[in-house]
Amino acid sequence: MPAIRLASPAACRAASLAASLARVLVALAAPVACSAPGAFAGERIDMAARLTSALDAVEAQVVRPLAADPEVIAAVAAANADRLPLDQPEIERLDRQWRAEIGRQDRATIAAMLAAPLSARLRDRVKADPRIAEILVTDNRGLNVALSAATSDFWQGDEPKFLVPFAAGPDGILRGAVEYDESSHRFVVQISATVADPATAAPVGTITVSVDAAAL
Repeated sequence: MPAIRLASPAACRAASLAASLARVLVALAAPVACSAPGAFAGERIDMAARLTSALDAVEAQVVRPLAADPEVIAAVAAANADRLPLDQPEIERLDRQWRAEIGRQDRATIAAMLAAPLSARLRDRVKADPRIAEILVTDNRGLNVALSAATSDFWQGDEPKFLVPFAAGPDGILRGAVEYDESSHRFVVQISATVADPATAAPVGTITVSVDAAAL
């Protein structure tokens, strides 16, 4: 009889969540093919409506208030001023340095950002709300400013979660698809918004809130 290999508890949780999420996605996206198509379609529409309503609530209660928070705006403005001399090669070097620290015990760059007061506040916000998996704030070029947990990279400036809301102006918003997030190790929906200067309405950065799909 072949030996049975036991999966780790984390792997079991991930597999269970993946299976649950797959059932949700099938219900939302699969074509109707059953003996009572009207009932099935109605259930699918109702589930989609509940998901949209839940994301609307997170946007109104968490994302928008944080994007307009004076402490967030001040941290972004300070980062923009400090990093003004950085050119693209230096940004990419810093991103490589950040990536190299992931998984290491000695990760001075990441540890320094996690120790920032705003990062501590974001962690407290995540702990207080089971819907939230992670929060990330970036500057006007997509570089991390504050975060609730270590991200897989330092520069978000080439990703839609930065590019789309920032380009859209002070009210910019982007909701991503359900995806597996390597930083939080959960299936999430990311909601990203512009952080704007309250005096000029000019975009100065972005904030991304990763919503735990299993908690909705």
